[in-house]
Amino acid sequence: MKHQAHYFIRPFAILLASLVLVPRVQAAGWQVVETLTKSPGNQYGEAVAVSKNGSIAAVTQALEPCVDGKLRCGAVYIYVRDQGHWSQQAKLFASDAVQDTRLGGYDYYDRTITLNDDGTVMAVATNPNSLGKGAVYVFVRNGTIWTEQQKLTLPIALLPATQTCTTDSFGRSLALSGDGQALIVGAGNECLEANTGAAYLFTKSGNQWTAQTRLVGSRVETAPTLIRYSTFGSSVDISGDGSTLLVGSPGSPTDLRQAYIFKKNTAGTWVETAMLTPADKSYGYFGFAVALNRSGNTALVGDYGGQGAAYVYTKNSGHNGVWKQEAKLGANFTRRSFAFGFSLDLDDSGTQAIVGDWAASGALLYTRTRKGSAYNWQPLFIDTLLGGGNGSSVTISGDAKTLLDGGPGRFTTLQQ
Repeated sequence: MKHQAHYFIRPFAILLASLVLVPRVQAAGWQVVETLTKSPGNQYGEAVAVSKNGSIAAVTQALEPCVDGKLRCGAVYIYVRDQGHWSQQAKLFASDAVQDTRLGGYDYYDRTITLNDDGTVMAVATNPNSLGKGAVYVFVRNGTIWTEQQKLTLPIALLPATQTCTTDSFGRSLALSGDGQALIVGAGNECLEANTGAAYLFTKSGNQWTAQTRLVGSRVETAPTLIRYSTFGSSVDISGDGSTLLVGSPGSPTDLRQAYIFKKNTAGTWVETAMLTPADKSYGYFGFAVALNRSGNTALVGDYGGQGAAYVYTKNSGHNGVWKQEAKLGANFTRRSFAFGFSLDLDDSGTQAIVGDWAASGALLYTRTRKGSAYNWQPLFIDTLLGGGNGSSVTISGDAKTLLDGGPGRFTTLQQ
């Protein structure tokens, strides 16, 4: 479990990072609208999601006590816009929640919750470290009423015949398509003994979700001796139109750190069409976080650890759809920490990128601009510190008008 060790030391790193001086610059055109807070000990704000127009937000609290008084069931808070501010619409528990279900929690991962475009479908994962088996719960909204639609678990039928799982990390990452009809779920250590990792695509027909395919990257390999870790599926995303899948594989050692693009061919099969790596080979845990824009033509890949960075890739439609690295974000920002790239997101157009840095308690918003024939990404520092702790989970609405910046015990909303 070498890769997960980063999370066990995180609270101490936060304390040390608080001594780092960070410039206090408010991004032009953006205003801090509101900060909601709860006890940081219950991991409120560790994972956040927002609808396309910024009107619905979902926030996890993984250590929320159970309804029966037992500990660490976890819950999701649903908020709606009410005269410019957030009003709680619902507080959701898993229907079969027991002590240590930890809905929305996975060792400080920020990728355990997702919303579709209009905020009528929400998926959230449990913490498999607590109970041995991961799960994803899909909730749907009808008016103001939220109901649990289905519980998803590792699709055993799709595993290779020679592979069995006693424990898994199903739900380590997940993402919904814009219409809420497709869901990709990552299992970064699919069977914890093998550390292979995989991603599963589910589609919905009527009210039923069904696993369609199991994805594994071309460079993924097993490690029965626990020396090499592929951890494919640690991060996943799906384009808003559902046409493209992006899966991170921040394995160890560095030759196993990639991000993979998948597309569906004419036969209806999902195939790997590109493997993304950093051009400068300056690896942290490349692939630790990933994001796609709506059309699936722009990808953002986090390189958590090391010096911290995020890489932008674009697909050139004029050259047979070849993916090329367009920019390295964070390279010229000397005050970033190793945690830069821990969390990130893209708007629908792929021209706005937000990158979180929990160790520096903040986030950077990058805007893509054109200069001649070249494209540049200009950074603006989003300072929502006000006591520290943000940058753990960041997201931007599809219309690029709302930012959520979450951290232990809080999440802050910015609007343009």
